[in-house]
Amino acid sequence: MIRLLVLVLLAPQVLLAQTTVTVRSGEHDDFTRIVVGVDPDSDWQLVETRGEIALVFSEQFLDFETGTVFDRIPKTRILSITGSQSEDGSILSLEIPCACPAKVFAFGGNYLVIDVRNGGALESLDDPSESASFRFDYWWQNNEAAIGGMENALLVLPRIGANITQTENDIAPEQDQTEAVQNAPITALAIIDLPIEKTATEPNAEMLARLAEAQEQLLLQLARAADQGLIEFVPPKHAPPEEIVIELEMVDDEPAQTVVDPSILRQLSARTAYDAVAESDLASIINEFAMPQCMDNFEFDMTDWSNDQGFSAQVSSLRANMFGEFDIMVEAEAIALAKLYITYGFSAEAETVLAGLPEGAEIVPLLVDFARVIDGDSWQIDGPLSLGVGCGGHHEMWFLAGATEPQTIVDPQFIIDAFSGYPIETRLLIGPNLVDILRISDQLETAQIILDIIHRAEPIESSAVDLANAMILETRENIAEASGLFEEIADGYNESSSEALIGLVRTTLDFNLGVTEVMLTDLSAAAFAQHGTDIGNELRLWEIRVSGQINGLMTALEMIDADRRDEMLGRDDLQNLAIEILGEYSAQEQGNLSYAEAVLTYQNLLGSAVNADSARIHMASELLGLGLPGAALDVLAPTIYRGSAAANLVAAQSYVAEFEPEKALEILTGDSSDAATELVLSALLLKNDHTSIREILNNPVNSRFVQNSLAWRVGNWENIQGNGRDVTLAAYMMGERGLPAEADFPDILAGSAFLLESVVPEVPNLQAARTLLEVNRASRLFIESALNNE
Repeated sequence: MIRLLVLVLLAPQVLLAQTTVTVRSGEHDDFTRIVVGVDPDSDWQLVETRGEIALVFSEQFLDFETGTVFDRIPKTRILSITGSQSEDGSILSLEIPCACPAKVFAFGGNYLVIDVRNGGALESLDDPSESASFRFDYWWQNNEAAIGGMENALLVLPRIGANITQTENDIAPEQDQTEAVQNAPITALAIIDLPIEKTATEPNAEMLARLAEAQEQLLLQLARAADQGLIEFVPPKHAPPEEIVIELEMVDDEPAQTVVDPSILRQLSARTAYDAVAESDLASIINEFAMPQCMDNFEFDMTDWSNDQGFSAQVSSLRANMFGEFDIMVEAEAIALAKLYITYGFSAEAETVLAGLPEGAEIVPLLVDFARVIDGDSWQIDGPLSLGVGCGGHHEMWFLAGATEPQTIVDPQFIIDAFSGYPIETRLLIGPNLVDILRISDQLETAQIILDIIHRAEPIESSAVDLANAMILETRENIAEASGLFEEIADGYNESSSEALIGLVRTTLDFNLGVTEVMLTDLSAAAFAQHGTDIGNELRLWEIRVSGQINGLMTALEMIDADRRDEMLGRDDLQNLAIEILGEYSAQEQGNLSYAEAVLTYQNLLGSAVNADSARIHMASELLGLGLPGAALDVLAPTIYRGSAAANLVAAQSYVAEFEPEKALEILTGDSSDAATELVLSALLLKNDHTSIREILNNPVNSRFVQNSLAWRVGNWENIQGNGRDVTLAAYMMGERGLPAEADFPDILAGSAFLLESVVPEVPNLQAARTLLEVNRASRLFIESALNNE
């Protein structure tokens, strides 16, 4: 007995060119699904025989790719799947161990789906009374054309079945199949009892054509009988669209479950940053309710992200199962593969896999953050890990591993405990940056312990770990060891060489060890080799710094200006470097003429940014010291009146030097500091406003330094205070104008009896005259000395 199932597509047929066709599979509770990536409107037929199901493609030469079919399904309903070609077309054959019925439908516009459902055991071939049984399935796509243009011909017969049991003698040897169908009485029984020719086990094109013709004749007879009222059809109101079939096939999917917001669940859980609830942890628990972004420690468990099979074997297994029946990525397999990639440091590959998943997978943002932490792309971290500040636990540890700025750490000891529990591969990947962020967060001892854990547990040499060690040595100011380790890493031509070279140069500059031409050459070569990358840009900035140290300020500024014009580096980076350099160099180091030329030529590199104010004040002070107050005011132009007291003082000093006292007084309004008061007095001197000067000097709030300094200029001797030659000279000057009694100023004239005797002699005589001349000579030298000291 032979069972045959044929689906005939009555729509216009499309011949496919020879191509490779992917065959995928999926296992469900009561059926096994095979998905073939072909156009469902092409010419195809499904033939079902004992122990075999064949999908036949007429006049199409297809190469079926079946290598991964059994990676996702067991061999319970399907034993094997093979593809073959003949001169008439291609055949995809499914060997089945049971009498399992098959159903075919189109999915979208790109797939044919075969569902092999549960069935009984195969019938024995030893039974002589074995009969032939056929079943015809139709997908009626063009009813009006098939029935000769009948009005309202909406015949849709998803299945017309015929099961006939007979022997070969029941059919006349020369009987014509088409004639038998046309002459048969039109009754329901006659439809069931139609004699059907027994076919061979292997279908051929001629047999299939005869069957198609017989089916068409049968349908015409049925339509004619329905018109005559002999039989009654109850057709559906419209042809079932393809989407309905797809929905019926998808009933095996589990119904969507309501997803609870995980942040709500976290807020309902009473836990601390240390996963140990105690009375003393009440504050931490309260903080947790206000920090729903903090994640539980179990969400960072990586113990099952990899196994003992080895990286390559795990990748091959996961990739083979990553795509489902319709070339759609299987979420569980894709996530497992991304986790494996992250564990071994393949962050770019992990992100590529995760990008193919549909939106809505809750763990995807966290895994993307993991990948970016491992890859060092901290600036791109914008998922759950970016919210770990203050959370404590594993969340804080991963937040620190991806941080770039100093942080306040909840529990350094927990960071140590958590880090030691991660896989070796993960520790090597996140350890260096974790050490560095702990170092700059004033957790040097914790950073050292993390580094020791890496060194003790991981025998693998890592330049990144060595670089972290060198930076700890630099922070401890163990400069000799730090410089030696930086240099060793830089000479190793590894992934950390560039950062080590920068560390070597930084240490040399910070501790004034003296840069060399070799350093400059190395920086130039490394910057050129990595041009256009972030590390290449940083190398170029350090090259400019070192070039300035070796070749002078003008050379460094010329390099900055050239890069700014060529847009080789970011404008902000170049501007910040110009601010740094111009805020450090002095006229004494560079030479007066060279310094003034460099500053006046390239002061525009600073722009008008607020962060350039300190550099502008420094430059203006240097220019003022060179006797260029006008140039100093030009440099300070963007900074004046910004509220900076230091800038206003330099500007006022420049205005005084430019003999513009009114502008100096205007800019110093409201500043009562000693320096500002002295400049105000200087401006008042230029105006010859001695009255205002005396009012200021008589104010007891002013310091002695200001009073003494300005009192000399205006002859206000009574305000000279203190001890020493200034007071003695003031007393002498006051004595010439009418010295008061000694008792009125005993402290002032203490130790100055020779002056008192000379100024007020008892009796005029020749000896007194000689003494007075000597005193006058000493007084002149004394006054010159005092003025020079001023």
